[in-house]
Amino acid sequence: MPVASMNPYQEKPAEEMVLYEKIDRHIARVTLTRPEKGDAILHGVMEIELAKALERGQNNDEVKAIILAGSGRHFCSGEDVRRMPIESARKKGEKLPQSFRMRFATVDMERTKRMFLYNSKTIIAVCQGGAGVGDADGAVLRRHCR
Repeated sequence: MPVASMNPYQEKPAEEMVLYEKIDRHIARVTLTRPEKGDAILHGVMEIELAKALERGQNNDEVKAIILAGSGRHFCSGEDVRRMPIESARKKGEKLPQSFRMRFATVDMERTKRMFLYNSKTIIAVCQGGAGVGDADGAVLRRHCR
């Protein structure tokens, strides 16, 4: 059930959408927890939590590897675009302005991309089902899905 202060498309608090747990002495797991939405990333919410979880694993000297997984049938179905028209004051079917698209592609995902590219730990992506990625983060994720 949505919390009153959250976006209507955010069904639970951000910290519950990306979970970090240590599953063994040297292994941590980061899990996307929106299985009802194909573990789609909620822009402005989940990529921040994902970066925090990856940083947490990187900053733990005992952790040697981080497993990244989805909690449902899919690893990640990509960006949850249902809320973008609302946040950008556009009507359904209307194209988003380039500045909005570029801000997401270049600024908002930068911290998360850095945590994938420059993380000192081995990151293993468990890519079950669909693994949708956009151009901004596709190369980063494909690197870890092989």
